[in-house]
Amino acid sequence: MTENKKQMLLGLGFTGAYGANAKAWKSEGVNSNTYPDIKADIRYDQLAEKGKFQFLFVGDFPGAVPDDNSHVPSMTLEPIITSTTILQQTKHIGVASTVHTQWNFPYTVARQFKGIDLMSGGRIAWNAVTGSSPKVAEHLGVNLMDSKSRYENHYEFVEFILK
Repeated sequence: MTENKKQMLLGLGFTGAYGANAKAWKSEGVNSNTYPDIKADIRYDQLAEKGKFQFLFVGDFPGAVPDDNSHVPSMTLEPIITSTTILQQTKHIGVASTVHTQWNFPYTVARQFKGIDLMSGGRIAWNAVTGSSPKVAEHLGVNLMDSKSRYENHYEFVEFILK
């Protein structure tokens, strides 16, 4: 009889400022003026690595700045910089970094991920997303493509990088 050795993969998601509780940033003792705090992120990553997590997910929400102080700030640090910093401060855990295909150039993204892949010993992954925010498009000075065009461009972008 063969033994089934299934394992659960654990990942830590960095997709916002203060976790799943939308009101956590207003808690006593939280200094929202220090967000984003890369030193805190590194501590969380090192703890996740110690806890045998396999990967960290670094989301990207460019332009996600609230209009007033009634909502949690959710602007994340740039994912490539965050991922590189995390990988330099950890030894085994992988990082899945979000990079939009609509806001970037394929050659640049390929160079970034190839460099991080070599420096980290293969611990980087790419979460390729199209980007669909009119506000971000406006901030970056580009026109937001319609959904069909975005996905056609996305497919072409990813295919170029994988060659």
